[in-house]
Amino acid sequence: MYRYHKKLSREMLVKYGNRKNVGFLSVIYDCNVNAFLPVPGDMEHVELVQKVFSATKKELSEMDIDISFLVPISFEIDPMTFEIKEIIIGIFGLEIGFKVKHTHGQFEAAHQAVLKAVQDACKSGEYFISSSLKLTVNKKYIKM
Repeated sequence: MYRYHKKLSREMLVKYGNRKNVGFLSVIYDCNVNAFLPVPGDMEHVELVQKVFSATKKELSEMDIDISFLVPISFEIDPMTFEIKEIIIGIFGLEIGFKVKHTHGQFEAAHQAVLKAVQDACKSGEYFISSSLKLTVNKKYIKM
């Protein structure tokens, strides 16, 4: 039902984009499988994690299940030009609501995966990088 993706594609934006705002694409980077799991437009990150890992909100909130290997990433993409305007790594409902913290290695893996995916998507012509690209890496949720 939910499919992992190794790269960014226009298909992902068409199928999963416009989440909350036009051109907004949210994914979860799974450090265990080194792939992106798109968040459907009608679903929150927490709901997707619950469904994929058969977990309850209680299990997530009490940290009975370690989900630190799931790093959230969001892209703001112009749906007309496929220009990537903003990338946000590492902060959404999982971190705020359930106090999930990631290791430095998990954060770095997600960061490098995003850079490679964007670079590959631009090389293939799937996406373009805005000259005013904003990259936000929120390190507040890294385990110390």
